[in-house]
Amino acid sequence: MKKLICIMFLCSSIGGFFSINALTTPPADAYFIDGIASVIYSDEKTDIIPFSEAQRPSLDGTMRSLSDREFEILVYNDGGRHGVSEDVDKYLERIQRENNLTQEQIGIMFKSAGYTFEEGKQQLGIMKTVNQLIEFKVMARLIVPEKDIIAYYEANPVYLEPEYYLERTVVPFSRKQTKAALTKDIEALVQSNSDFADKSWSSPFWIKESEIAEDKQFVLTLDINQVSMPHELNNGFELFRLKDKKEERPQPLAERYMEIADILRRPKYKELLDEYREELFANSSIVHFETN
Repeated sequence: MKKLICIMFLCSSIGGFFSINALTTPPADAYFIDGIASVIYSDEKTDIIPFSEAQRPSLDGTMRSLSDREFEILVYNDGGRHGVSEDVDKYLERIQRENNLTQEQIGIMFKSAGYTFEEGKQQLGIMKTVNQLIEFKVMARLIVPEKDIIAYYEANPVYLEPEYYLERTVVPFSRKQTKAALTKDIEALVQSNSDFADKSWSSPFWIKESEIAEDKQFVLTLDINQVSMPHELNNGFELFRLKDKKEERPQPLAERYMEIADILRRPKYKELLDEYREELFANSSIVHFETN
Protein backbone atom coordinates (compact mmCIF):
# COMPACT_ATOMS: atom_id res chain seq x y z
CA MET A 1 0.00 0.00 0.00
CA LYS A 2 1.41 3.40 -0.98
CA LYS A 3 1.66 6.13 1.66
CA LEU A 4 0.60 9.62 0.66
CA ILE A 5 2.68 12.53 1.87
CA CYS A 6 1.00 15.90 1.93
CA ILE A 7 3.61 18.50 0.91
CA MET A 8 2.83 22.18 0.50
CA PHE A 9 4.22 24.01 -2.54
CA LEU A 10 3.95 27.59 -3.71
CA CYS A 11 3.51 27.96 -7.45
CA SER A 12 4.44 31.36 -8.83
CA SER A 13 2.40 31.05 -12.02
CA ILE A 14 -0.74 30.07 -10.15
CA GLY A 15 -0.03 32.37 -7.20
CA GLY A 16 -1.33 30.09 -4.47
CA PHE A 17 -0.86 27.02 -2.30
CA PHE A 18 -1.79 23.49 -3.21
CA SER A 19 -1.15 19.94 -1.91
CA ILE A 20 0.19 17.20 -4.09
CA ASN A 21 1.02 13.55 -3.73
CA ALA A 22 4.74 13.18 -2.95
CA LEU A 23 4.92 10.64 -5.76
CA THR A 24 3.75 13.28 -8.26
CA THR A 25 6.31 15.57 -9.88
CA PRO A 26 5.54 19.19 -8.93
CA PRO A 27 5.45 21.96 -11.57
CA ALA A 28 8.80 23.51 -12.45
CA ASP A 29 7.83 26.84 -10.87
CA ALA A 30 6.70 25.27 -7.58
CA TYR A 31 8.63 25.93 -4.37
CA PHE A 32 8.72 23.52 -1.43
CA ILE A 33 7.19 25.12 1.67
CA ASP A 34 6.78 22.35 4.20
CA GLY A 35 6.11 18.67 4.59
CA ILE A 36 5.57 15.96 7.14
CA ALA A 37 8.69 14.69 8.90
CA SER A 38 6.90 12.10 11.02
CA VAL A 39 3.53 11.06 12.37
CA ILE A 40 3.12 9.70 15.91
CA TYR A 41 0.10 7.45 16.44
CA SER A 42 -1.32 6.73 19.87
CA ASP A 43 -4.65 5.56 21.28
CA GLU A 44 -5.56 9.08 22.35
CA LYS A 45 -4.39 11.19 19.39
CA THR A 46 -2.22 11.53 16.34
CA ASP A 47 0.65 14.03 16.34
CA ILE A 48 2.12 15.35 13.11
CA ILE A 49 5.60 16.89 13.08
CA PRO A 50 6.25 19.09 10.02
CA PHE A 51 9.80 19.41 8.73
CA SER A 52 9.80 23.06 9.78
CA GLU A 53 8.94 22.07 13.37
CA ALA A 54 11.48 19.25 13.44
CA GLN A 55 14.27 21.72 12.61
CA ARG A 56 13.11 24.40 15.02
CA PRO A 57 15.19 25.16 18.15
CA SER A 58 13.52 24.71 21.53
CA LEU A 59 12.37 27.70 23.54
CA ASP A 60 15.76 27.90 25.28
CA GLY A 61 17.59 27.90 21.93
CA THR A 62 18.73 24.27 22.06
CA MET A 63 18.82 22.55 18.67
CA ARG A 64 16.83 19.30 18.61
CA SER A 65 16.92 16.31 16.34
CA LEU A 66 13.69 14.83 14.98
CA SER A 67 14.11 12.01 17.49
CA ASP A 68 14.37 14.55 20.33
CA ARG A 69 11.20 16.28 19.14
CA GLU A 70 9.39 12.95 18.98
CA PHE A 71 10.58 12.07 22.47
CA GLU A 72 9.29 15.41 23.76
CA ILE A 73 5.85 14.70 22.30
CA LEU A 74 5.84 11.13 23.64
CA VAL A 75 6.73 12.36 27.15
CA TYR A 76 4.13 15.13 26.95
CA ASN A 77 1.46 12.62 25.94
CA ASP A 78 2.58 10.27 28.70
CA GLY A 79 2.20 13.18 31.11
CA GLY A 80 -1.43 13.48 30.08
CA ARG A 81 -1.96 9.80 30.86
CA HIS A 82 -0.43 10.30 34.32
CA GLY A 83 -2.36 13.49 35.01
CA VAL A 84 0.85 15.55 34.94
CA SER A 85 -0.18 18.90 33.53
CA GLU A 86 -0.53 22.52 34.55
CA ASP A 87 -2.61 25.48 33.48
CA VAL A 88 -0.20 27.28 31.16
CA ASP A 89 -1.72 30.69 31.85
CA LYS A 90 -1.26 30.27 35.60
CA TYR A 91 2.27 28.97 35.08
CA LEU A 92 3.10 31.97 32.90
CA GLU A 93 1.63 34.33 35.49
CA ARG A 94 3.82 32.74 38.16
CA ILE A 95 6.93 33.18 35.99
CA GLN A 96 6.04 36.84 35.42
CA ARG A 97 5.44 37.41 39.14
CA GLU A 98 8.58 35.63 40.36
CA ASN A 99 10.82 37.36 37.80
CA ASN A 100 9.03 40.73 37.80
CA LEU A 101 8.34 40.56 34.05
CA THR A 102 5.53 42.06 32.04
CA GLN A 103 3.63 40.11 29.41
CA GLU A 104 5.29 42.30 26.78
CA GLN A 105 8.74 41.31 28.07
CA ILE A 106 7.74 37.64 28.00
CA GLY A 107 6.59 38.14 24.40
CA ILE A 108 9.96 39.66 23.48
CA MET A 109 11.73 36.63 24.97
CA PHE A 110 9.50 34.29 22.94
CA LYS A 111 10.11 36.31 19.78
CA SER A 112 13.90 36.21 20.27
CA ALA A 113 13.62 32.40 20.38
CA GLY A 114 11.62 32.40 17.13
CA TYR A 115 8.14 31.89 18.60
CA THR A 116 4.97 33.92 18.54
CA PHE A 117 3.43 34.60 21.94
CA GLU A 118 0.89 31.77 21.60
CA GLU A 119 3.54 29.35 20.26
CA GLY A 120 5.88 30.28 23.10
CA LYS A 121 3.18 29.79 25.68
CA GLN A 122 2.32 26.38 24.24
CA GLN A 123 5.98 25.35 24.18
CA LEU A 124 6.39 26.57 27.76
CA GLY A 125 3.56 24.31 28.86
CA ILE A 126 5.08 21.35 27.02
CA MET A 127 8.49 21.95 28.61
CA LYS A 128 6.93 22.21 32.09
CA THR A 129 5.00 18.95 31.68
CA VAL A 130 8.02 17.14 30.23
CA ASN A 131 10.25 18.30 33.10
CA GLN A 132 7.65 17.26 35.67
CA LEU A 133 7.26 13.80 34.18
CA ILE A 134 11.00 13.19 33.89
CA GLU A 135 11.27 14.26 37.53
CA PHE A 136 8.59 11.69 38.37
CA LYS A 137 9.82 8.89 36.10
CA VAL A 138 13.60 9.33 36.37
CA MET A 139 14.77 11.68 39.12
CA ALA A 140 12.64 10.04 41.81
CA ARG A 141 14.46 6.75 41.16
CA LEU A 142 17.95 8.22 41.49
CA ILE A 143 18.79 6.92 44.93
CA VAL A 144 22.52 6.64 45.70
CA PRO A 145 23.38 4.37 48.67
CA GLU A 146 25.44 6.08 51.37
CA LYS A 147 28.02 3.29 51.23
CA ASP A 148 28.71 4.19 47.58
CA ILE A 149 29.17 7.85 48.51
CA ILE A 150 31.60 6.94 51.30
CA ALA A 151 33.51 4.58 49.01
CA TYR A 152 33.86 7.32 46.37
CA TYR A 153 34.93 9.83 49.03
CA GLU A 154 37.69 7.54 50.28
CA ALA A 155 38.88 6.63 46.78
CA ASN A 156 38.87 10.23 45.51
CA PRO A 157 40.11 12.51 48.31
CA VAL A 158 40.05 16.28 47.85
CA TYR A 159 42.49 18.24 49.98
CA LEU A 160 41.89 21.72 51.32
CA GLU A 161 44.86 24.04 51.09
CA PRO A 162 46.50 25.47 54.23
CA GLU A 163 44.85 28.54 55.77
CA TYR A 164 46.27 31.19 58.10
CA TYR A 165 44.46 33.20 60.78
CA LEU A 166 46.22 36.55 60.93
CA GLU A 167 46.13 39.91 62.66
CA ARG A 168 47.70 43.02 61.15
CA THR A 169 48.95 46.30 62.57
CA VAL A 170 51.02 49.24 61.40
CA VAL A 171 53.56 51.02 63.59
CA PRO A 172 53.66 54.61 62.27
CA PHE A 173 56.88 56.47 61.67
CA SER A 174 58.02 58.64 64.57
CA ARG A 175 59.39 62.17 64.47
CA LYS A 176 61.48 61.32 67.49
CA GLN A 177 63.23 58.34 65.86
CA THR A 178 64.83 57.63 62.56
CA LYS A 179 63.46 54.77 60.48
CA ALA A 180 66.59 52.78 61.23
CA ALA A 181 66.23 53.25 64.99
CA LEU A 182 62.51 52.43 64.93
CA THR A 183 63.17 49.33 62.86
CA LYS A 184 65.79 48.18 65.35
CA ASP A 185 63.40 48.67 68.29
CA ILE A 186 60.60 46.73 66.60
CA GLU A 187 62.91 43.88 65.60
CA ALA A 188 64.13 43.66 69.20
CA LEU A 189 60.52 43.37 70.43
CA VAL A 190 59.79 40.67 67.85
CA GLN A 191 62.87 38.67 68.83
CA SER A 192 61.96 38.92 72.50
CA ASN A 193 58.49 37.52 71.73
CA SER A 194 56.79 40.67 72.98
CA ASP A 195 53.00 40.52 72.83
CA PHE A 196 52.75 44.05 71.40
CA ALA A 197 49.80 44.66 73.72
CA ASP A 198 50.03 48.40 73.17
CA LYS A 199 49.44 48.03 69.42
CA SER A 200 46.05 48.25 67.73
CA TRP A 201 45.62 44.98 65.87
CA SER A 202 43.01 44.38 63.17
CA SER A 203 40.26 41.82 63.62
CA PRO A 204 41.71 38.36 62.88
CA PHE A 205 41.00 37.04 59.39
CA TRP A 206 41.46 33.71 57.62
CA ILE A 207 43.40 33.66 54.34
CA LYS A 208 44.23 30.73 52.08
CA GLU A 209 47.83 30.05 51.17
CA SER A 210 47.14 30.66 47.46
CA GLU A 211 45.70 34.10 48.29
CA ILE A 212 48.81 35.37 50.07
CA ALA A 213 50.73 37.89 47.98
CA GLU A 214 54.27 37.08 46.92
CA ASP A 215 55.76 39.81 49.12
CA LYS A 216 53.86 38.44 52.15
CA GLN A 217 55.06 34.84 51.89
CA PHE A 218 56.98 35.29 55.16
CA VAL A 219 53.74 34.68 57.08
CA LEU A 220 53.97 31.02 56.01
CA THR A 221 56.97 30.57 58.28
CA LEU A 222 55.40 32.08 61.42
CA ASP A 223 54.59 30.01 64.47
CA ILE A 224 51.36 30.44 66.40
CA ASN A 225 51.33 33.85 68.20
CA GLN A 226 54.60 34.83 66.52
CA VAL A 227 54.89 38.37 65.10
CA SER A 228 56.57 38.95 61.77
CA MET A 229 59.56 41.19 61.23
CA PRO A 230 58.62 44.76 60.23
CA HIS A 231 58.07 45.59 56.57
CA GLU A 232 58.19 49.22 55.54
CA LEU A 233 55.13 50.92 54.04
CA ASN A 234 54.54 54.55 53.05
CA ASN A 235 53.27 55.46 56.51
CA GLY A 236 55.05 53.06 58.84
CA PHE A 237 56.06 49.46 59.45
CA GLU A 238 53.59 46.62 58.84
CA LEU A 239 53.45 43.66 61.23
CA PHE A 240 51.49 40.40 61.11
CA ARG A 241 50.73 38.01 63.96
CA LEU A 242 49.70 34.41 63.33
CA LYS A 243 46.82 33.46 65.64
CA ASP A 244 46.04 30.04 64.21
CA LYS A 245 46.48 27.95 61.08
CA LYS A 246 45.03 24.93 59.33
CA GLU A 247 47.34 22.51 57.61
CA GLU A 248 46.43 20.79 54.36
CA ARG A 249 43.67 18.31 55.20
CA PRO A 250 40.98 16.24 53.45
CA GLN A 251 37.74 18.08 52.83
CA PRO A 252 35.13 16.67 55.24
CA LEU A 253 32.64 14.16 53.87
CA ALA A 254 29.75 16.36 55.00
CA GLU A 255 30.95 19.16 52.70
CA ARG A 256 31.29 16.85 49.69
CA TYR A 257 28.28 14.60 50.28
CA MET A 258 25.85 16.27 47.86
CA GLU A 259 28.54 16.83 45.22
CA ILE A 260 29.51 13.15 45.27
CA ALA A 261 25.86 12.08 45.20
CA ASP A 262 25.37 14.19 42.07
CA ILE A 263 28.47 12.68 40.44
CA LEU A 264 27.22 9.15 41.10
CA ARG A 265 23.71 10.02 39.89
CA ARG A 266 24.83 11.16 36.43
CA PRO A 267 25.43 7.75 34.83
CA LYS A 268 22.35 6.35 36.56
CA TYR A 269 20.29 9.30 35.30
CA LYS A 270 21.37 8.64 31.70
CA GLU A 271 20.65 4.93 32.11
CA LEU A 272 17.13 5.53 33.47
CA LEU A 273 16.38 8.24 30.90
CA ASP A 274 17.50 5.96 28.07
CA GLU A 275 15.29 3.18 29.46
CA TYR A 276 12.30 5.52 29.61
CA ARG A 277 13.01 6.78 26.08
CA GLU A 278 13.25 3.22 24.70
CA GLU A 279 10.02 2.28 26.48
CA LEU A 280 8.10 5.19 24.97
CA PHE A 281 9.38 4.57 21.44
CA ALA A 282 8.78 0.81 21.74
CA ASN A 283 5.16 1.40 22.76
CA SER A 284 4.43 3.94 20.03
CA SER A 285 3.84 3.83 16.31
CA ILE A 286 5.84 6.39 14.35
CA VAL A 287 5.98 6.81 10.58
CA HIS A 288 8.83 8.82 9.06
CA PHE A 289 8.80 10.57 5.70
CA GLU A 290 11.48 12.01 3.48
CA THR A 291 11.50 14.67 0.81
CA ASN A 292 13.24 14.29 -2.52
